[in-house]
Amino acid sequence: MKKYLYLLMAFATLAVFSCKEPEPEPVPEPEDEAYADFIFQYEVNLPADASSYSSVPLDLASVKGVDSKGQKYDVWECFGLSSQSELIAALGTLSGGAQTGQTIDFIGFDVSTEYVVENPSSTNGWGHWHMANGDICNWGDNAYVFAEGWFDTEQNLVMSIGQFPGRLKEGETYKIIEGMQDDEVSVAFEITINVKPQTEWAVYNITNVGGEDVEYLFPVEDIAKLLGVSDLAKAVIDGTVVLKPRNADGSYYGKYSQVDEADAKGVFFNKEGNCCDWQNNAGTDDEYYGHFYSTIYFWNEEGKDYIEFYLTPYAATEDDLGYYEFSWDLVNGDKVATIVFCTDLESSKPFASYSVYGYNYTVKIIPNDGYKNIVIPMPETLAADLGVEAISAEALEAGTISVVGLNADESEYTEKEKTAGGIRGWWYDVDGNIREWGEGCYAFAESDDLLNYRVGLYLGQAVGQTATLRFKYVAGDKSQIIQVWVTTVSEIEE
Repeated sequence: MKKYLYLLMAFATLAVFSCKEPEPEPVPEPEDEAYADFIFQYEVNLPADASSYSSVPLDLASVKGVDSKGQKYDVWECFGLSSQSELIAALGTLSGGAQTGQTIDFIGFDVSTEYVVENPSSTNGWGHWHMANGDICNWGDNAYVFAEGWFDTEQNLVMSIGQFPGRLKEGETYKIIEGMQDDEVSVAFEITINVKPQTEWAVYNITNVGGEDVEYLFPVEDIAKLLGVSDLAKAVIDGTVVLKPRNADGSYYGKYSQVDEADAKGVFFNKEGNCCDWQNNAGTDDEYYGHFYSTIYFWNEEGKDYIEFYLTPYAATEDDLGYYEFSWDLVNGDKVATIVFCTDLESSKPFASYSVYGYNYTVKIIPNDGYKNIVIPMPETLAADLGVEAISAEALEAGTISVVGLNADESEYTEKEKTAGGIRGWWYDVDGNIREWGEGCYAFAESDDLLNYRVGLYLGQAVGQTATLRFKYVAGDKSQIIQVWVTTVSEIEE
């Protein structure tokens, strides 16, 4: 009987358990979806630079990207292509910040959100300016670092990773994201930028043949900090810091210094950019000025250090026109500071001229390859004709006046506030219509202060071309159109 009782209890227990809800299977946590199909990761070291838009190269083809399964691919393989050249061709062309003829778009990402920014460029090439947090921006107060590529050959996926002068500090790290995409695939280039100590200081100067001395004082304190000395010029004079001047080909000059005095040391350079001794020309003043081109000079006066560079363009002739670099290293043990003075020596002959009748300007300018420009002043009667007290940037900010770019038919250009630099400025095509910077441009007019406009040409213009640049000042119900008739000529009459 007990046997049957136990059996009955077992069935009852089974019935109770069989009526319970089954325990649910554990649900796996969803994996975070990557913001791009392929992620490429790079790291560059960028020396901080207080004075120039310096950069370091980054080859996008130097690493492979990884997909969600961990498989690695070259960037062109991500899009089913077989070479760099096919990828570069698929990007089409970039002109004035606009991409055309492409099957693959160049893009960027805001780091804070990882959202796509579909604009292909906020620099002059492929790529963008980025804020301190990595988000994309335009050049200006918020810009810290940039990535800019030209991809100008079939085997060139190199971008320049650079900086806004004076904004990066040693020890900082920035992250930016550039990218590409088509209708099916997205690629992200994650770039980590490590800011290293500045080791090179460069200055760029433009001077004319026959001009006066150019003098430049380098930032002594920053250079001294790198080299670990408190008094830089004194350290050079007493030999603690070794002055090692370079010739034009980059080789070191054998001598320590040609100026060797109790309170100063220095180096002479000739017109070829090579170090030289002034005694080679017997030392007379006439020969001195005819032989020497520039001088680097270290000196200490009343406890204050100076590093001065003198350029003597009056010693040069029209035969010496061109670009020159003068460079030297300062060495203290294993610490090296490189200093470079760069100059474009230009003709003393005028390259542009203008005349004005009322609010109509005639500008003649010789085509050049450096965006050289001439300054034209606005007529003194402009403020009175507009019924305002003054033409100024302050009046612009206050809304008292405005400046508007005009197309050839005098219609207002409304796509953007400006297409060139300065407070106001526009690029024009040869028909006189406003456009973005890039191929197809003819000339520009831009202003820092609204009182003086710089007028210049796009590179490579032919002689004999003409266009009229128009813009308009507006104050309340009054306005005044400025017309600048620009023509390219082979020479300017003096």
